[in-house]
Amino acid sequence: MRILATLAASLLVTSAYAQQTGIFQSYIVTAQNGTINAGTSYGTSGNSNIGANVSNGAAGALSTTESGAPDLGSYNIFFNTLTLNGQVLTFKNGGGDVTAAFLNYRIYPTGAPTGSFTAINLGFTSNSTFSDVGGNSFTNAGDQLWANGVPLNLLTASGFSGIGSQQYTLEVFFSINSNLGDRFNSANGSNYFATFTVVPEPSTYAAGALLVGLVGWQVRRRKSATVTA
Repeated sequence: MRILATLAASLLVTSAYAQQTGIFQSYIVTAQNGTINAGTSYGTSGNSNIGANVSNGAAGALSTTESGAPDLGSYNIFFNTLTLNGQVLTFKNGGGDVTAAFLNYRIYPTGAPTGSFTAINLGFTSNSTFSDVGGNSFTNAGDQLWANGVPLNLLTASGFSGIGSQQYTLEVFFSINSNLGDRFNSANGSNYFATFTVVPEPSTYAAGALLVGLVGWQVRRRKSATVTA
């Protein structure tokens, strides 16, 4: 009986130990006006395959400090888009199961971290074999790819209220839900950072809005004149 009890306990421990879930790679993918950001100089911190931003098909590490954050460029909210996609690569084995994946973000004026995080649901995309956005192929059993299909325009996203020429910080971390609990890729709670700048000055926005208003007024005036005639 003692031998059987010991064997049963050993099997339980082995089974519990074999159950695993986690994140082994994650990316954000940013694009200006539909073109993946290229020619950007990225900071280097930690594993370049973890918390990376894809630039022109190659991965550069996001910073784990706001002061070292890579620059995603300058944008006019009337004429540009800055879109965000995410990919999370997960593993599972021994009965572990990943049920959902998220890219969590917030935006605030650089140097003044405020606001709560918004979660982007990364839908299940593929079991292995698959290739990630960086062109790397994965074949291990239990590997899975999660991604959002519709890019999010950060210049109109939740939490962004920029109207003037100012630098903003994009702060992100990645998370998954699993039957063994939640898992995070957050640089041990430090999170990951990138910055972008809104241009031009507020006076230029006002002039642009005035121009749009004048054009609209002229169109309405012409329509009115046509109806009267």
